[in-house]
Amino acid sequence: MDCNNIRNKLSAYLDDELSFRDREVVEKHLELCPACAREKKSLFLLSSLMDEIAAEDISPFFTEKVISSVKTDSRQTSKHHSLRSALACLGIIVLMLAGAGIFGSHYLNRDERDEYAYLSNFDDFPPDSFSYILIPSLRGKSR
Repeated sequence: MDCNNIRNKLSAYLDDELSFRDREVVEKHLELCPACAREKKSLFLLSSLMDEIAAEDISPFFTEKVISSVKTDSRQTSKHHSLRSALACLGIIVLMLAGAGIFGSHYLNRDERDEYAYLSNFDDFPPDSFSYILIPSLRGKSR
């Protein structure tokens, strides 16, 4: 194996996580390669120092404080979420009412004559044609 592969396996080697075969390969390589042996020694020293560092004592109420702060944050988040949802719904309702007002007033205020205004295009048809009879009757006149 090359040095890169061995260096990638050094941590597992020190933690005794390698298979028997891989462990033998790493040990043989370390006997022949001073650079990888130095790397192993550095990792071992670092691991030893980490083991010596005392864990900081944690307050017995630490867990309770963390849980209560998470609950408080989630309540505040849920309040903000509810407010946003309500405002979004209100905005949609306002837009729908405005649209209904605009379009509704357009259709409610229409005069019946407006609906047949396009028929004026047919005013010049010859007498006794359908449009000659229909258009005046729609306008409230008789011919």
